[in-house]
Amino acid sequence: MPVSPLRLPKFLTARSPVETLATYRRLAEAEGDIVELDVRGTEFVDPFGMTLLGEGLLQLTDFEQSVRVIGLDQQTGAYLHRMDVFDHVELVDSPLPPGRRRDRRDALSELKRIDGEEEAEAVASSLAEALIGTRAQGRPPKQDSMHADEHEHQMGIIQYVLSELLSNALSHAQRHGFRSRARVWTAAQYYPSSDKVRLAVADTGCGLLATLRGHPLLEAETHFAAISAALQPRVSCNRNLGVRADTVNQGIGLTTVHRIIDRSSGDMLVVTGDAYQRQRGGGMLRDNAAWQGVATAVEMRREALRSLRVPELLPLGDAVPPELRFE
Repeated sequence: MPVSPLRLPKFLTARSPVETLATYRRLAEAEGDIVELDVRGTEFVDPFGMTLLGEGLLQLTDFEQSVRVIGLDQQTGAYLHRMDVFDHVELVDSPLPPGRRRDRRDALSELKRIDGEEEAEAVASSLAEALIGTRAQGRPPKQDSMHADEHEHQMGIIQYVLSELLSNALSHAQRHGFRSRARVWTAAQYYPSSDKVRLAVADTGCGLLATLRGHPLLEAETHFAAISAALQPRVSCNRNLGVRADTVNQGIGLTTVHRIIDRSSGDMLVVTGDAYQRQRGGGMLRDNAAWQGVATAVEMRREALRSLRVPELLPLGDAVPPELRFE
């Protein structure tokens, strides 16, 4: 028999990380053969909320627990189903919303789980389409051809950055005995009314503190200090991370993402262990809101992302394939 329903909060987003992470913990630790999930009072779930919700639901599956979703026919429940949030669990007595799924790849990338680096490139392509859009919009017809080439070039740059970021996140997550347990979750959404794009990448690996322990830039044995160190150049982008100060820069890490967001006046949230940092501040989480791994959420205007000269923000000029560089 199910225990008392677990009610999702009104907002499950990166803007309320403490409440969102506490909800994830309650879900992951729920007891009973059937866990009831009440979404009737939930009004908004962003990609960050989806990634944590997806991991919590998958952990129920690991313990052979089923899920009964209350309110699935309501607007938020139908949206979560559309974003594939419930694909990883066995739903009980939960009718799926009727109708065909409309192709919206130019505005969203459904919740996806990455278990190996070979999956990163395909997922990066889906994320890039959601962030940039599949075609330039609002251009006069006579400029279509010129801007189409520019748009495809920028799409290739963003896809490259995302592919490297996902591969790098997985390689870090699988360290220190987490190889068989680590996975990466992603989701993205474009919101036309505000011209904002939101992207979330969350891994279930060893976390930043375990990865950086012994590194000269780690000033204290805390998760908060680990985030600060990871945002320094030549740290989080190094796949073969060591403890030497002269480690060679490889891949795309949090530093590059931080530069992109900062240049476009966006916002970025990084969570690991019991700490979080935003682009403009941070803090500590409650004991029941910790995250094992690294969860990152970014928000910025689509127009800013389209016009950004991303290669100038990468760690090394030769890190980008020649065909993707700006002349």
